[in-house]
Amino acid sequence: MNYKALALGSVVGFLIAVAPSCGGGGGSSGGGSGSKGGGTASSGGSGSTGGGSGATGGGSGSTGGGSASSGGGTSSSGGGTSSSGGGSSGSCGSCSGCCAGAACIPLINQSKQNCGSNGAACMGCGTGQNCVNGTCTTPPMPDGGVGGIGAACGQASDCSNVPTGNISYGGQTFTSNVYCKTVQDVGGAPYPGGFCTKKCLTSTNCGTNGVCLLGLGFTGEADNFCSPKCGAGAPCRTGYNCVQVGTGITACLLASKDGGIFDEYDAGPNGAPGITGAACTDDINCRPPDTGACIKATLPDGGPTGYPGGSCISECTMAGADSYCGVGGSCGLYLDEDLTVDPRGVFIYGLCTQDCDAGVGVVGQGNCRTGYTCSGGSCRPRCDNAGAACPQGATCNTTTGACQ
Repeated sequence: MNYKALALGSVVGFLIAVAPSCGGGGGSSGGGSGSKGGGTASSGGSGSTGGGSGATGGGSGSTGGGSASSGGGTSSSGGGTSSSGGGSSGSCGSCSGCCAGAACIPLINQSKQNCGSNGAACMGCGTGQNCVNGTCTTPPMPDGGVGGIGAACGQASDCSNVPTGNISYGGQTFTSNVYCKTVQDVGGAPYPGGFCTKKCLTSTNCGTNGVCLLGLGFTGEADNFCSPKCGAGAPCRTGYNCVQVGTGITACLLASKDGGIFDEYDAGPNGAPGITGAACTDDINCRPPDTGACIKATLPDGGPTGYPGGSCISECTMAGADSYCGVGGSCGLYLDEDLTVDPRGVFIYGLCTQDCDAGVGVVGQGNCRTGYTCSGGSCRPRCDNAGAACPQGATCNTTTGACQ
């Protein structure tokens, strides 16, 4: 999934489906999609927070890697010891599993005593390991271990085993603070016993045994945070369900009152065709969708905003689909960081932008309105408009009207 750091980059649509896990504790029915909450950062626009969860990046359990013990122990190599019945490599012909003497044991029939792949001799897994797709693997500790991701907590200092350090994306570095999560960002439901976590953008930010969940509209969660992997041998705590959040990826999610997952957030009706980027004088001109707002052409003091004729925008972080922006609009994910808004670190929000084609119409303008330029597939106000300006470090190309 791509993000536009500080409102720069290409517009993307997004949809993440969530289905219950068939393994692990308390899987639930339901699923959904959506986008992560934050606020719009344009002048004259409105900001809000939204929520839900989805998963991004990373894969399911580690291959051959072990999880650190609560005391900060060492990781397992996953090698295991040779089984008494193990045969030599290739002794059972072309076998995608492992060879026990002359017998091929397929991956689906393997056990802790006979584990391997690609015709290698079957091996016995070490203490505490399981055979997963032909590899001896140490499952993650329940709740990430004491002080780890997903562990019970009352304050951030209780989360001493959560991976620390800021995170990088697109050549920029963003703050990622460890914290004890106690309630949903939007729905306000409590996290039983507290929940150790940190901000993330991909699962690599969460360590070997963590998954990055994005607030994507379907659980009342507006946060982008790490959650522990779960499954056989690594159940979730009471009050949390082991839910499939991606292909082969399961993680602990807060359970609803009935023990399932939270209902999908209803972001309201989709926008009318052509509404995104349309001229406006008042918010009512920009609805539906319910988050529609007008960036007016003039400021309260009468000065120009840089948006000739005004421009309709809408926040789409709770909807998670381009259709919410109406025909001709797209929902893009943006990264921003304002520790006065969210002291935990980088946050993600969605914003509807008007689609355009730079290859038609006036050079630079494409099929956008007069006073707007087609840049990165979206209509934006020309940087040489009265009241407009380029970000620090960029200059205005007065021919195309785009910052560069």
